[in-house]
Amino acid sequence: MVFSPFFDHWNMKTDRGGSQNYYSLALPVSFAHAPLKKGFGFMLTGIVRMNDSSISKKTRVQLGGAAILSYKSRDNLTWKLGCYVNNELFGVFVMPLAGIDWRIDERNALFGVLPGSLTYEHKINTQFYYGGTFRAITNSYGTGKGYWRVDENQLGIYGDAYLGKHFVVNLELGHSLFRKLRTGEKHVSKQDLGVRDNLYGRVSIAYRIRFSR
Repeated sequence: MVFSPFFDHWNMKTDRGGSQNYYSLALPVSFAHAPLKKGFGFMLTGIVRMNDSSISKKTRVQLGGAAILSYKSRDNLTWKLGCYVNNELFGVFVMPLAGIDWRIDERNALFGVLPGSLTYEHKINTQFYYGGTFRAITNSYGTGKGYWRVDENQLGIYGDAYLGKHFVVNLELGHSLFRKLRTGEKHVSKQDLGVRDNLYGRVSIAYRIRFSR
């Protein structure tokens, strides 16, 4: 059983000088089962999320989740198939999933579930890792009666530094791709807004349990 709470803050700025903040508070809970007979396993995830211009008692709650079936074809290679569903503020969002967990050798690995994320990792030693990552994000945020929808693709490089056995500091720098921003009212209207791709940076601290060092 894995609990992965997180908090996000997005700041939208326009060429006219306008600015708007959006916040996300979420609690994904996953139940993962080790490979069953003949190498099959599964993972079920439930997600409770609050996305809005402010987090309050009136914030609308989004419920969603994912189901993933895995198949371990070799000791170092696992394939994954599944589906993600979320009750976004613009409507029900459904996305098929396909993933891989490939331990290429003792120092290199490729893992992730597309279209959500895919990561290449290189191990320097047990304290330092680096690599490249792709991430796709689709979120919706409440704005009164309507919503803002963010579609963001990110391609970046990162470094991990372990402060002890489980605590890790992650630094990431990259660029967005095919960014889209839409606004509207659910089942009523929608409008695409002019936005540009740009650089992004990320700093995070995580408690991580690695099954191989």
